[in-house]
Amino acid sequence: IDCVPGNMDPVEKAVINSHFIRLKQDLPPLGHLLDYMKQNGVFDDNIVKAVKFTQFNAPRDEHDQADKFIEVLPSGGRHAFDVFVNALHTSEKIAHKDLSALLKDEKARKQAQQEP
Repeated sequence: IDCVPGNMDPVEKAVINSHFIRLKQDLPPLGHLLDYMKQNGVFDDNIVKAVKFTQFNAPRDEHDQADKFIEVLPSGGRHAFDVFVNALHTSEKIAHKDLSALLKDEKARKQAQQEP
């Protein structure tokens, strides 16, 4: 998969990984989310295609798309986490706003634990 340059911060990646199941269950509609990530320079056309289709160009079902989105999110570069959290926050659904706050709070907590 071709990726947008840069790597997600290890703390951010750990936060994403620790909430994999909740993310998979509570992601907003992926069409909107993928558009948001692409519009904000996190994903390119190749990543969007990888989320939507298998390597054999067969469409992925909703659950497979969610798995793939979470898998490729860290490859979206150093701004991927913040753009993703912002996408959740701008959603009209309370569950997405709550998830956004949870991810931001856990990132801050983990970063504070790393400081001397």
